[in-house]
Amino acid sequence: LKFIGKVKTGVIALDDITAMGGSCPPSKMCTFDDDDEMCGYTQDSKNAVNWDVKSGEDNDTLYRMPDHTTQSIEGSYLYIGFKETPVGSTQSA
Repeated sequence: LKFIGKVKTGVIALDDITAMGGSCPPSKMCTFDDDDEMCGYTQDSKNAVNWDVKSGEDNDTLYRMPDHTTQSIEGSYLYIGFKETPVGSTQSA
C-alpha cells in the first residue's frame, strides 16, 4: 500500500482506509486520455467540490509534472482545485 502526495500548497488527507486479507479484485487502469474521460467513475452529487479531467496545458498552477502515460505535460489527469474547496468539506470520486 503506497500513498504519494505532491502539492505546492494545500493539504492532502486520507480517511477511512480499510485493509482486508484475501485476493484483490482486478486492478483498474485509467489514463484519463480516452473518450470516457472519468473512466467509469462518477461524481458524488452530495460532494461540495468537483473532480475534473484536465491536461497539462489546462493547469492553472506553476508546478506541472509530466504525465506518466505520455511523458509530457500534454496528458490528462483527474484534478480538484483546492483553492475552490470549502473548509471542512469532504471529497470522494
